[in-house]
Amino acid sequence: MFIFFITIMCLRIILFGFEYSAYFMASIVAFSFNFNRTTYSNVLTSIAILNIILMGYEFINGSYMYVYVAPDGEVLDEVLFGGHAQVFRAKGIFAGPLSAVAFSYILLIIRRFDIYSYGIVLITSFLAYGRLGIVIGIFGIIGKLKMHEKIIGAVLLFVGLIVNKGEFQFMYLAFDPVSSNNIGRYEAWYYVLTKLINFNWYEWLIGSAYLLPQDSSVESDWLRILFTGGVSLTLAYCLIIYRLTTKKIELFLLVMIMTVFPFVQSLICSVLILNMSFYNADKN
Repeated sequence: MFIFFITIMCLRIILFGFEYSAYFMASIVAFSFNFNRTTYSNVLTSIAILNIILMGYEFINGSYMYVYVAPDGEVLDEVLFGGHAQVFRAKGIFAGPLSAVAFSYILLIIRRFDIYSYGIVLITSFLAYGRLGIVIGIFGIIGKLKMHEKIIGAVLLFVGLIVNKGEFQFMYLAFDPVSSNNIGRYEAWYYVLTKLINFNWYEWLIGSAYLLPQDSSVESDWLRILFTGGVSLTLAYCLIIYRLTTKKIELFLLVMIMTVFPFVQSLICSVLILNMSFYNADKN
């Protein structure tokens, strides 16, 4: 698999010149060291718990412990991430709230979708107002319970959503197909799809000559991967995701996450996922 990634990257360099992409560069980093799932699980779980504590501190105080300034000078502060919806989205040690949620998704994979990792996803997403993560965390936990516990949990969840409807208005917008957030997502997807339609045969094979900016608004790993590495890279990631899961529901969750959330575009996330795949971490 590593040779396949390098081959696609070399072809791109020959045809288009070098352009950075975490989807490719992660393969080099991931292949450089062997992966021990137990060690990484313990380390990343500790980091996730520490970050939840720090996010809780931010959430209570209503301000970030530090504000990240992007290379282009943009200030990634509380207003940028949640001001338009008048909510506070905690982030802890990460540059932004969705980066914290993406980290919890990686932990979900490493811990093999156990109930504790679903709990970490839920708490992290709640503090960061990560709507997809809240849904995954809730239903993931309910799915791990016994039947009578599932019924009780579902009833409590329904009552809680009804009683606190105002508090969850921001979350409800995720399911509104005509909300401004979703319309913006559709427009970004449409932009990429129009570019894909005009690909020539070798761009369909190894990707576009001009990559999408890392901070572009295209919130879909699959579209980004197809744009970056064509059908070749897309099929490679399909195989990787398949190897990282043991149940259909786990495969469905990863496919869904990557469809509406670009968490694998992060170098750290890509490295961990590719490393697990290269070294068959599911057997460790």
